[in-house]
Amino acid sequence: MSRAASPISSDPKFLKENIKDATKLLKDRARDFQGIPIPKMQEALKKMAAMLKRCKKDKTNDGAIREFINQINALEREIFQPILKELRNTKLGFTEYLNSELRDLFGDISNTISNNLPKQKLPLFNKVDVQEPLSTVNSSMGNKLQGFMGKGQIILTTVRSRSSGEERKELDLRGDVAGQDFDRDDGLEPHVYEIFRICPRFRILLLGRSGVGKSRLINKIFNITEAEVSHHRAGNANIEKEFTSLENPRFVLHDSRGFEYGNEGQLDEVMTFIRNRTEKGRKESERLHAIWLCITIPTGGERLLETGDEEILKMSRGDVPLIVVFTKYDRLITDAEEKVDADWEPNNPTCRVSELADKEYKKLCVRPLESASNNSESGPSTRHVYQRVSVERGYDSYLLELIRTTAEHVSTGVRAMWAIAQRVDAETSRDASIAIGRQKYWEALSTSVYFKDKRLKNCLWALHVDTVTAWNFFDPHNCLCSQSMMELLSGIIAELNDDNDPGLDVSGNPNQALVSGVSQVGNAGAALFGMSPTTAIVVVPLGVVVLLAQWIHKVYAQTPGIIRCLMGYVLDINFVLWKLFWFMRQKGGVQPVTEEIVRDLLASFNASEQKRWMHHAVKNFLKDAGVLERLRPEVVLGEVIRLIKEFCQESGTLEVN
Repeated sequence: MSRAASPISSDPKFLKENIKDATKLLKDRARDFQGIPIPKMQEALKKMAAMLKRCKKDKTNDGAIREFINQINALEREIFQPILKELRNTKLGFTEYLNSELRDLFGDISNTISNNLPKQKLPLFNKVDVQEPLSTVNSSMGNKLQGFMGKGQIILTTVRSRSSGEERKELDLRGDVAGQDFDRDDGLEPHVYEIFRICPRFRILLLGRSGVGKSRLINKIFNITEAEVSHHRAGNANIEKEFTSLENPRFVLHDSRGFEYGNEGQLDEVMTFIRNRTEKGRKESERLHAIWLCITIPTGGERLLETGDEEILKMSRGDVPLIVVFTKYDRLITDAEEKVDADWEPNNPTCRVSELADKEYKKLCVRPLESASNNSESGPSTRHVYQRVSVERGYDSYLLELIRTTAEHVSTGVRAMWAIAQRVDAETSRDASIAIGRQKYWEALSTSVYFKDKRLKNCLWALHVDTVTAWNFFDPHNCLCSQSMMELLSGIIAELNDDNDPGLDVSGNPNQALVSGVSQVGNAGAALFGMSPTTAIVVVPLGVVVLLAQWIHKVYAQTPGIIRCLMGYVLDINFVLWKLFWFMRQKGGVQPVTEEIVRDLLASFNASEQKRWMHHAVKNFLKDAGVLERLRPEVVLGEVIRLIKEFCQESGTLEVN
C-alpha cells in the first residue's frame, strides 16, 4: 500500500511530482479495495485519476490543481485510511448506513467529474484549461466530504443480529455533530442509525408505459430535479438497475422503462423481478417495499388496462402493496370545466366541476379496475388500492393522498423510511419524527433509562439527529446538524432551565434574538411566524449564546429544569423544521438548506409569539404535574406529542410559486 500523496508545495516545479503521487495513491487504493463492495468507489477512483491526467496538460491553473489534490488527500485521511486500518486485521463488512453514505459520496464525486471532465482530444499546442471544471469539482467534493465528516468518523463497531442475537464486527459511521466532542463510549447514538443499518432506503418499483408521467411524479414526491431522472432515462431499461438521487438519498427506484407488456419475455422479466424482490428471507434493504403501477386516465375511449397490467395485478406479492396510480387527473377537471362552463374550486369537493370529474373518474378507472380484481393469486378477496394524481399546480392534495395511502399499506417495518423519503407531506414528516422519537429516546426524557450519567449535549445530539433525519431536507452542507444550530437552539431554550421560574409571565420582549450577525428578521421567515418583515431584533454576540447554552455540558439529572429543557428542545426543533418545510416550499424547486436560512429562521422563531406560547406550555405542564406524574415516561411522552401536533398543524400559509 502506498504512502499518502506528498504535502502540496506552492512551488510550481513540485506540482508535477504532486500529481504523480496523487495518481499513484488512487491506483493503489483501487487495488486495495478491489473486491470490497463499496458502491461507486472504484468508479470514482478512476474518474479522479482521469482528471489528474488532464491536469498534467494544464500549465496555468496550479491553484485549482493543488486544491483537487488536497481533496484527494482528504479522502485518504478521512475514509481510505480508517477502512484500511481495520481491513489489515480482518475481513469486515460495512453497516447499511455507512454503505449508503459512501455510495452517496462516491456517486456524487463520479457524476461531478463525469460532467466536468475536459475532453480527451487535446487542443492546439497540447494544453488543457482545467480552471472552470476543476473549480466545480473541488466545490462539490469539498461540500460532500464536509457533509460526510459532519456525520462522524468511520470506526469499528459491534452489531448484534436481531434475529439470531449473534454479534459481528462491522465498520460504521459514528460520531458527532460537526466537530462536537461526542463521547462514542457513552452508548448513545441516534435511533435512526439503528433503522438505517436494517434498511437505509425505501425501495419502490415504478411500472407503466412511457408517457404516463412517471418521471414528473417521482420528481414531485421525492423533490429531486428533472435532470437526475433524465440521466436515468438515457440509460438502458434493465429493471434491476437502481436509480438513486444525490439530492434525496432515502429512496431507491426501479423502473420498468422500456418494457412493453405485449412482449411476453419482457413481462416475464418484470414478474420474475417482483417475485424475487418480495420473497421472504431476503434482507429488508434489498426487498421491494412498494409498487406503483402508473396508468394514464383514459379520455378517448381507449382501454384502461393492458394484458400485462392485468397479469401484474393478479400476482402474489406477499406484504408488498401494489398501488394503481391514475395519472393526469387534471384532464378530467379541464373537461368538466368545459362541460359545465364553470371554474374548478380545488377546496370544494361538492362543486359541479369536482362532482362531474369524480363521476367520470369512477366510470373510466375505478369500475374497470374493480372488475379486474377477481382470480388473482393473492386470493378472491384481493382489493386493489388506487389513487388519482396530477403533478400540475393546484393538485397537491392528490399527491398527499397517494403518500398517505402508501404509508397506510406498506409494512410496519418500513413505514418510517417511507415517511422520511417523501418530501411533499409535512404532516407525514412530522409523524415520522414522532414515530422515531417514541421508539426510543422520547419516552426516556424524564427517566434515566438511556440518559443516566450521560452528558446532556450527547443526549441532545441523539434527539437532534433523529429529528433532522426524519424531516429529510436537501441539506448538502449539513447545516441542520451543525454545532452552531445545536448551540443556538440550546441557548433559545436555556430559559426553561430556571427551576425558580414559575412559567406564568409571558410579557417579556418577544423580539430579543440570540443570533449573531442578523439585524432584522428576513421577509419569508417573518411571514412564517406572523411577524412584520421590518421587526427589529436585538443582536447578541454568538459568545453570549454559547454562555446561555452552558447547561448542555451538565450530566443528565431528573430535575424539573432538565426535563423542561429536553421537552422544549424536542418541541422547538420540530416546530422550526415544520416552518422550514413551508419556507422551502415557498422558495420552490429543489433548493438546498443554507446556514443563512437556518440562522434567519431561528432568529424569527426566537422573536415569535409561538415560541413564548410553547415554552409557557412546557413550564406550566411541569408546574401543574405532581412529582410522580412528571416522572412517568408515558405522561411526558404524551405531552410532548400533544404539543408538537398542536403547534405543527396549520397548513402552509405561503403560496408555492
